[in-house]
Amino acid sequence: MDLNNNNICTNGTNDEEPEDIKVYIRNVVCCFTSSCHINLRRLALNGYNVEYKQKTVCLKLRKPAMSAIIHASGSIWCTGAKSVEDARIGARRICRLLQKLDFPVKLSNYRVTNVVSTCNVQFKVNMAKLEKLSKEICYCPEINAGANFRVEHFKTTLTIYTSGSIIIRSPSVENTTKSISYVYPFLYQAKFNKPFANLTNLL
Repeated sequence: MDLNNNNICTNGTNDEEPEDIKVYIRNVVCCFTSSCHINLRRLALNGYNVEYKQKTVCLKLRKPAMSAIIHASGSIWCTGAKSVEDARIGARRICRLLQKLDFPVKLSNYRVTNVVSTCNVQFKVNMAKLEKLSKEICYCPEINAGANFRVEHFKTTLTIYTSGSIIIRSPSVENTTKSISYVYPFLYQAKFNKPFANLTNLL
């Protein structure tokens, strides 16, 4: 697995292990501190692609495409990166932009806090059957069309849909792939054995 790419491929050895599932990273959230106080008014007046919002400044980068929320305390949160490597590059670029505005910024305490990914298991999932397989699964069709599968030991939440599509929210790419491998056997047990009826033939 290459953490620099915005997609991951998992391979399985039997029917109940994920086989050739491509996982696409949609958003990487990271945070760090600048090790100095930041005058938001001066930043908003002199910076480029910045916007003052509720005692914070939003700074947008084009390459890599991401946004940063900057606090006066020096705490900076970044979102929108499509890979872990892009998030790291974007954080360093934000620091350089602040340094050009004469802020004595030093990147410290950098960490990735959330990785949002998507994938598809390539088969339909019986949600009613899936719900009965584990206490970690919460399915309330009146509230959400998807079932939430909370994998506590990986600190990951997967939202699973009947179509086989999955949205994964995890603190790291490694936890994302481990969570998919953990959840896949449950999905395989809950797969529809028969394809959906063609409704057009019933009309």
